[in-house]
Amino acid sequence: VASIAPDAATTGSLKPASAPAELKLAPELAGEDWRRAKGALAIALDPQGNGRPFKWDNPETQVGGVITPEGPPYVVADEICRDYSVSVHGPGIDERTRQGTACRLSADSWEIRPRTTGRKS
Repeated sequence: VASIAPDAATTGSLKPASAPAELKLAPELAGEDWRRAKGALAIALDPQGNGRPFKWDNPETQVGGVITPEGPPYVVADEICRDYSVSVHGPGIDERTRQGTACRLSADSWEIRPRTTGRKS
């Protein structure tokens, strides 16, 4: 979720990747907002998941979003990857939808990457 994380610190099961500035959706996310977004992204991208959009929100800050898997998981260099789009909304956040790719590095470790092109299913 580096594309929506405020810094490069590793947080939980999602590992940050170097993301161009144009991929950063909401650098304002921190604390509980970030924890909820990270959890939603891990659920939405699960290769065993149903591929449906997954919503998250934080009633205390009125920040939330939707993560939408785009297409089925696929393999790149022995890693399971999945494309997604994500939007975040809330006070002080420039609401936009961004796209990316996340690849599973191990059973509990994902890395967010810029959207891949020419993927092979």
